[in-house]
Amino acid sequence: MEIESLKWLASAPAYTATVFDTQGYPLHLETVDPRAFALHKWFIAQQPERQAIKKERDRQQAIAVSQLVRNYLPGLAYAKALQRIFPGRINEMQQDLDDYSF
Repeated sequence: MEIESLKWLASAPAYTATVFDTQGYPLHLETVDPRAFALHKWFIAQQPERQAIKKERDRQQAIAVSQLVRNYLPGLAYAKALQRIFPGRINEMQQDLDDYSF
């Protein structure tokens, strides 16, 4: 099933970081911006046609990543770059997601 909102996720800025594997070796990680990932998952979880089990998984993933950003990546505020990518109604969902990410 094609998800139209994947184009928003694909348009999100890249996020790069250095992480360490279990043996302590550094790795270069490049992925989608975690804020965009969380917002995308939150949006998907709100879709009425989404299967209930998948909705709950998407909701939990959105909350977990949002909490990770809030607690461990405080330099990543909800950026204007994301506001340009996601439609206004999706941007409004950010506040709802923040309410869950205590």
